[in-house]
Amino acid sequence: MNRPLAFICLVALAPLGTGCVAANDTSVEAMYVCAPADDAAACAPSSGECDRYLTGYADLWMRLDDGAGGFYPNGLWFFMQVANNRPPNPDEGVGQLNSANARITDYVLSYEGPGFSTEDYTYSTVTVTVPAESTATPFVALLPEEISAGLGALIPDGETWPIDVYVRFKGHFLDGKEFETGKFKVKTYMTDANFPGYTCPNATDVITAVCPNEGQTSSWTCEEQEEPPLP
Repeated sequence: MNRPLAFICLVALAPLGTGCVAANDTSVEAMYVCAPADDAAACAPSSGECDRYLTGYADLWMRLDDGAGGFYPNGLWFFMQVANNRPPNPDEGVGQLNSANARITDYVLSYEGPGFSTEDYTYSTVTVTVPAESTATPFVALLPEEISAGLGALIPDGETWPIDVYVRFKGHFLDGKEFETGKFKVKTYMTDANFPGYTCPNATDVITAVCPNEGQTSSWTCEEQEEPPLP
Protein backbone atom coordinates (compact mmCIF):
# COMPACT_ATOMS: atom_id res chain seq x y z
CA MET A 1 0.00 0.00 0.00
CA ASN A 2 1.89 3.04 -1.14
CA ARG A 3 -0.51 5.91 -0.68
CA PRO A 4 -1.52 7.46 2.65
CA LEU A 5 -4.96 7.36 4.20
CA ALA A 6 -5.39 11.00 3.16
CA PHE A 7 -5.79 9.89 -0.45
CA ILE A 8 -9.40 11.17 -0.33
CA CYS A 9 -9.68 14.35 -2.38
CA LEU A 10 -13.03 15.96 -3.11
CA VAL A 11 -13.39 16.79 -6.78
CA ALA A 12 -16.35 18.65 -8.28
CA LEU A 13 -18.01 16.32 -10.74
CA ALA A 14 -18.30 17.69 -14.26
CA PRO A 15 -19.65 15.86 -17.31
CA LEU A 16 -16.82 13.50 -18.15
CA GLY A 17 -18.42 10.95 -20.44
CA THR A 18 -17.59 7.48 -19.20
CA GLY A 19 -14.56 8.70 -17.27
CA CYS A 20 -12.82 5.43 -18.14
CA VAL A 21 -9.10 4.98 -18.59
CA ALA A 22 -8.22 3.17 -21.80
CA ALA A 23 -6.19 0.00 -21.44
CA ASN A 24 -2.63 0.21 -22.70
CA ASP A 25 -2.68 -3.47 -23.62
CA THR A 26 -6.01 -5.20 -24.24
CA SER A 27 -4.44 -8.61 -23.74
CA VAL A 28 -5.36 -8.48 -20.03
CA GLU A 29 -8.87 -7.45 -18.99
CA ALA A 30 -11.14 -7.62 -15.98
CA MET A 31 -14.20 -9.68 -16.85
CA TYR A 32 -16.53 -10.25 -13.89
CA VAL A 33 -17.05 -9.98 -10.14
CA CYS A 34 -17.70 -13.43 -8.70
CA ALA A 35 -20.83 -13.88 -6.61
CA PRO A 36 -20.45 -15.44 -3.14
CA ALA A 37 -20.34 -19.24 -3.22
CA ASP A 38 -23.40 -21.17 -2.13
CA ASP A 39 -21.14 -23.11 0.23
CA ALA A 40 -19.40 -20.43 2.27
CA ALA A 41 -16.87 -22.95 3.54
CA ALA A 42 -15.69 -23.54 -0.05
CA CYS A 43 -15.40 -19.87 -0.88
CA ALA A 44 -12.77 -19.61 -3.60
CA PRO A 45 -13.83 -20.38 -7.18
CA SER A 46 -13.07 -23.97 -8.11
CA SER A 47 -11.19 -23.00 -11.28
CA GLY A 48 -9.77 -19.90 -12.91
CA GLU A 49 -13.33 -18.71 -13.59
CA CYS A 50 -16.19 -17.50 -11.42
CA ASP A 51 -18.65 -20.26 -10.55
CA ARG A 52 -21.34 -17.58 -10.90
CA TYR A 53 -21.41 -13.82 -11.36
CA LEU A 54 -22.44 -10.93 -9.16
CA THR A 55 -25.19 -8.82 -10.72
CA GLY A 56 -26.59 -5.55 -9.48
CA TYR A 57 -25.16 -3.74 -6.48
CA ALA A 58 -22.81 -5.03 -3.79
CA ASP A 59 -23.64 -4.00 -0.21
CA LEU A 60 -21.06 -2.99 2.38
CA TRP A 61 -21.35 -2.01 6.05
CA MET A 62 -18.26 0.08 6.66
CA ARG A 63 -17.80 -0.77 10.35
CA LEU A 64 -17.48 -4.04 12.24
CA ASP A 65 -18.15 -4.36 15.97
CA ASP A 66 -14.93 -5.01 17.90
CA GLY A 67 -16.79 -6.68 20.77
CA ALA A 68 -15.69 -4.02 23.26
CA GLY A 69 -18.14 -1.24 22.48
CA GLY A 70 -16.16 0.12 19.54
CA PHE A 71 -15.62 -0.77 15.92
CA TYR A 72 -12.96 -1.19 13.27
CA PRO A 73 -13.12 -0.32 9.55
CA ASN A 74 -14.45 -2.94 7.18
CA GLY A 75 -13.20 -3.57 3.65
CA LEU A 76 -14.90 -4.75 0.47
CA TRP A 77 -13.40 -7.91 -1.02
CA PHE A 78 -14.48 -10.07 -3.95
CA PHE A 79 -12.99 -12.68 -6.20
CA MET A 80 -12.84 -11.32 -9.74
CA GLN A 81 -12.32 -13.06 -13.06
CA VAL A 82 -9.42 -11.63 -15.07
CA ALA A 83 -8.49 -12.84 -18.57
CA ASN A 84 -5.14 -12.96 -20.32
CA ASN A 85 -5.89 -13.08 -24.04
CA ARG A 86 -2.28 -13.21 -25.13
CA PRO A 87 -1.43 -16.50 -26.90
CA PRO A 88 1.18 -18.77 -25.33
CA ASN A 89 4.78 -18.23 -26.33
CA PRO A 90 5.41 -20.76 -29.12
CA ASP A 91 9.07 -21.02 -28.09
CA GLU A 92 8.24 -22.19 -24.60
CA GLY A 93 10.55 -25.05 -23.75
CA VAL A 94 10.49 -27.77 -21.15
CA GLY A 95 10.99 -26.25 -17.72
CA GLN A 96 10.82 -22.68 -19.04
CA LEU A 97 8.30 -20.07 -17.95
CA ASN A 98 5.77 -18.99 -20.55
CA SER A 99 6.76 -15.39 -21.28
CA ALA A 100 3.16 -14.59 -22.29
CA ASN A 101 1.92 -15.25 -18.75
CA ALA A 102 0.76 -12.05 -17.04
CA ARG A 103 1.66 -11.10 -13.48
CA ILE A 104 -0.65 -8.62 -11.71
CA THR A 105 1.26 -6.52 -9.18
CA ASP A 106 -1.06 -3.58 -8.44
CA TYR A 107 -4.73 -2.68 -8.14
CA VAL A 108 -5.47 0.97 -8.87
CA LEU A 109 -8.69 2.03 -7.12
CA SER A 110 -10.88 5.13 -7.23
CA TYR A 111 -14.38 5.96 -6.02
CA GLU A 112 -17.30 8.15 -7.07
CA GLY A 113 -20.33 9.00 -4.96
CA PRO A 114 -22.91 11.78 -4.64
CA GLY A 115 -20.96 14.98 -5.23
CA PHE A 116 -17.45 13.57 -4.89
CA SER A 117 -14.77 11.54 -6.57
CA THR A 118 -11.36 10.46 -5.29
CA GLU A 119 -7.81 10.34 -6.46
CA ASP A 120 -6.33 6.99 -7.40
CA TYR A 121 -5.17 4.70 -4.62
CA THR A 122 -2.63 2.02 -5.53
CA TYR A 123 -2.82 -1.26 -3.61
CA SER A 124 0.46 -3.07 -4.19
CA THR A 125 0.47 -6.11 -1.90
CA VAL A 126 -0.42 -8.27 -4.84
CA THR A 127 1.18 -10.99 -6.95
CA VAL A 128 -1.25 -12.91 -9.14
CA THR A 129 -0.31 -14.85 -12.27
CA VAL A 130 -2.80 -15.09 -15.14
CA PRO A 131 -1.67 -17.80 -17.56
CA ALA A 132 -1.57 -17.06 -21.28
CA GLU A 133 -4.88 -17.65 -23.08
CA SER A 134 -6.56 -18.35 -19.75
CA THR A 135 -8.18 -16.73 -16.72
CA ALA A 136 -7.55 -16.34 -13.00
CA THR A 137 -9.72 -15.29 -10.05
CA PRO A 138 -7.68 -13.06 -7.73
CA PHE A 139 -9.15 -12.00 -4.39
CA VAL A 140 -9.40 -8.24 -4.89
CA ALA A 141 -9.55 -5.54 -2.22
CA LEU A 142 -12.10 -3.21 -3.84
CA LEU A 143 -12.04 -1.14 -0.65
CA PRO A 144 -8.95 -1.88 1.48
CA GLU A 145 -9.51 -1.58 5.22
CA GLU A 146 -6.83 1.08 5.57
CA ILE A 147 -8.79 3.58 3.46
CA SER A 148 -12.30 2.53 4.50
CA ALA A 149 -12.44 5.02 7.37
CA GLY A 150 -11.43 7.89 5.09
CA LEU A 151 -14.14 7.06 2.58
CA GLY A 152 -16.68 6.51 5.36
CA ALA A 153 -16.01 10.03 6.64
CA LEU A 154 -17.65 11.35 3.47
CA ILE A 155 -20.90 9.49 4.22
CA PRO A 156 -23.16 10.86 7.00
CA ASP A 157 -23.34 8.53 9.98
CA GLY A 158 -25.93 5.81 9.49
CA GLU A 159 -26.69 6.68 5.87
CA THR A 160 -26.38 4.47 2.81
CA TRP A 161 -24.89 5.95 -0.35
CA PRO A 162 -24.48 4.55 -3.85
CA ILE A 163 -20.76 4.54 -4.58
CA ASP A 164 -19.08 3.33 -7.75
CA VAL A 165 -15.76 1.54 -7.31
CA TYR A 166 -13.33 1.64 -10.23
CA VAL A 167 -10.49 -0.85 -10.39
CA ARG A 168 -7.61 -1.18 -12.84
CA PHE A 169 -5.07 -3.99 -12.87
CA LYS A 170 -1.40 -3.25 -13.51
CA GLY A 171 1.55 -5.55 -13.95
CA HIS A 172 3.80 -7.10 -16.55
CA PHE A 173 4.13 -10.12 -18.76
CA LEU A 174 7.02 -12.45 -18.03
CA ASP A 175 8.78 -11.08 -21.13
CA GLY A 176 8.92 -7.72 -19.29
CA LYS A 177 6.21 -5.88 -21.22
CA GLU A 178 3.99 -3.87 -18.88
CA PHE A 179 0.20 -3.67 -19.01
CA GLU A 180 -2.60 -1.68 -17.42
CA THR A 181 -6.25 -2.56 -17.92
CA GLY A 182 -9.04 -0.09 -18.44
CA LYS A 183 -11.30 0.82 -15.52
CA PHE A 184 -13.78 -1.81 -14.39
CA LYS A 185 -16.79 -0.44 -12.47
CA VAL A 186 -18.39 -2.16 -9.50
CA LYS A 187 -21.62 -0.57 -8.25
CA THR A 188 -22.09 -0.62 -4.49
CA TYR A 189 -24.25 0.63 -1.65
CA MET A 190 -22.05 1.60 1.29
CA THR A 191 -23.53 2.15 4.74
CA ASP A 192 -21.58 4.13 7.34
CA ALA A 193 -22.76 2.03 10.28
CA ASN A 194 -21.86 -1.08 12.22
CA PHE A 195 -22.73 -4.34 10.53
CA PRO A 196 -25.84 -5.71 12.30
CA GLY A 197 -24.74 -9.33 12.00
CA TYR A 198 -26.09 -12.46 10.34
CA THR A 199 -29.26 -14.37 11.07
CA CYS A 200 -29.62 -18.14 11.34
CA PRO A 201 -32.71 -20.34 11.43
CA ASN A 202 -32.24 -21.10 15.13
CA ALA A 203 -31.16 -18.79 17.93
CA THR A 204 -28.60 -21.37 19.12
CA ASP A 205 -26.93 -21.76 15.70
CA VAL A 206 -23.37 -20.56 15.22
CA ILE A 207 -21.79 -19.00 12.14
CA THR A 208 -19.00 -21.28 10.94
CA ALA A 209 -18.08 -19.67 7.59
CA VAL A 210 -18.57 -16.41 5.69
CA CYS A 211 -17.80 -15.86 2.00
CA PRO A 212 -16.07 -13.75 0.80
CA ASN A 213 -15.87 -11.25 3.69
CA GLU A 214 -17.89 -10.24 6.73
CA GLY A 215 -20.25 -7.27 6.61
CA GLN A 216 -20.89 -7.18 2.88
CA THR A 217 -22.79 -9.04 0.19
CA SER A 218 -21.87 -12.58 1.17
CA SER A 219 -23.00 -16.09 1.94
CA TRP A 220 -22.68 -17.71 5.34
CA THR A 221 -23.04 -21.10 6.96
CA CYS A 222 -25.06 -21.73 10.11
CA GLU A 223 -24.55 -24.88 12.12
CA GLU A 224 -26.50 -26.12 15.07
CA GLN A 225 -24.56 -25.79 18.28
CA GLU A 226 -24.10 -29.10 20.00
CA GLU A 227 -25.54 -29.40 23.46
CA PRO A 228 -22.88 -29.93 26.12
CA PRO A 229 -22.94 -33.43 27.56
CA LEU A 230 -24.87 -33.92 30.77
CA PRO A 231 -22.68 -34.27 33.89
